[in-house]
Amino acid sequence: TAFNAPIAGLVFAHEVVLRHYATQAFAPVTVASATGYVIANVVFERPALFLVDFAGVAHGHEFVLFALLGLLVAFAAIGFMRLVLACGPWIPRLIGHPALRPGAAGLAVGLTALALPDVLGIGTETLRFATIEGAFGHAELIVLILAKIVLTALCIGAGFSGGVFSPALLIGSLIGALFWTLVSGIAGIPTSGVAVYAIGAMMAFASAVIGAPLTCILIVFELTRNYDITIAAMVAVVFSNLVAHRLFGRSLFDVQLARRGMDFS
Repeated sequence: TAFNAPIAGLVFAHEVVLRHYATQAFAPVTVASATGYVIANVVFERPALFLVDFAGVAHGHEFVLFALLGLLVAFAAIGFMRLVLACGPWIPRLIGHPALRPGAAGLAVGLTALALPDVLGIGTETLRFATIEGAFGHAELIVLILAKIVLTALCIGAGFSGGVFSPALLIGSLIGALFWTLVSGIAGIPTSGVAVYAIGAMMAFASAVIGAPLTCILIVFELTRNYDITIAAMVAVVFSNLVAHRLFGRSLFDVQLARRGMDFS
């Protein structure tokens, strides 16, 4: 319902939570996913998350760039997840009183937002702008990526309610936009526009964090209804997920549960 992606929602439940495809679970999850989609889109007529006009991948060499993007995103996602895990025990040692922890994190977010308002919230508008050429300069993108990574880890470690999926989407899309800016604007390599890189990196980053490559690929297709952009994103997702799985683990959730003595498998 949140992403207008009922098929991806169905797969997510089996890929991340159940870890298998069972007939008994398939029917109720399908009914739930379809019901949410119908209510949101038929009853309330909610618009799409973003609209992307993409004519297709114009150059064959770009698939090498998509693979390289996936590798870079994997290392960024690993750094993000390790920072989130580190802030959990570090903040309680730094700030003893539990009530002061979210207040301190909120103060840090508010002060940062005076200069960078795009760090606030789940960043839906910023995510849309990341798919538009020229919306951000490369220096602005670097600062915004670093700020969002640090503040997200700080807020989660301080006890904010919320998770890592929406921030992962925003961070990934900004990394993709930065990658495109460096490749196209500075290196002068011909590309097919910023949108495919922003969306590919967005899903590559999210898939590494939540451990759901198939779900993320389907989200791209359901959001864009475009095969070319989905295949491009698929390349980035596969390379990112492979590296992150080898060097970090299946997902942030699995590592968090393992540290609590729970084997989710």
